[in-house]
Amino acid sequence: MESRPILYVAITNHGFGHATETASVAAKIQQMCPEILLILVTTAPRWLLESTSKEILSIARVVLI
Repeated sequence: MESRPILYVAITNHGFGHATETASVAAKIQQMCPEILLILVTTAPRWLLESTSKEILSIARVVLI
């Protein structure tokens, strides 16, 4: 059984600019390599990342304590 490559990207809470730029780069990588499962982990709002790129497949929301 072959497994799909995963790109796991954790974005810290340094502001919306960091989140949108990182999400854009990750989405471009996924666009260039569609076999990659892109997973973003962040406390940034889901709507922000979805508005940045419609290609994002999975967004895991994590609350840091």
